Amino acid sequence: MLKVFIIIGYICVPTFECLKFEPEQNVQYLDKKTCMEDGKKLGDRMYKRMTEKKIPTNIYVYCKEVEKWQAT
Repeated sequence: MLKVFIIIGYICVPTFECLKFEPEQNVQYLDKKTCMEDGKKLGDRMYKRMTEKKIPTNIYVYCKEVEKWQAT
């Protein structure tokens, strides 16, 4: 099996709720470092969108490790 990483994020609005988000294109990363770098960029974009709309938010982004079957 091959281990890959995918980006998962949450937008949390204080005193309301948290909403899960994922990138528009489901990209699979082979190493965690690259996943975290792209996750940070995605989180920054989401934070910028929400602050432009004057919505106070906390953004949480992490990389989830998943196992994928590999054909031999």
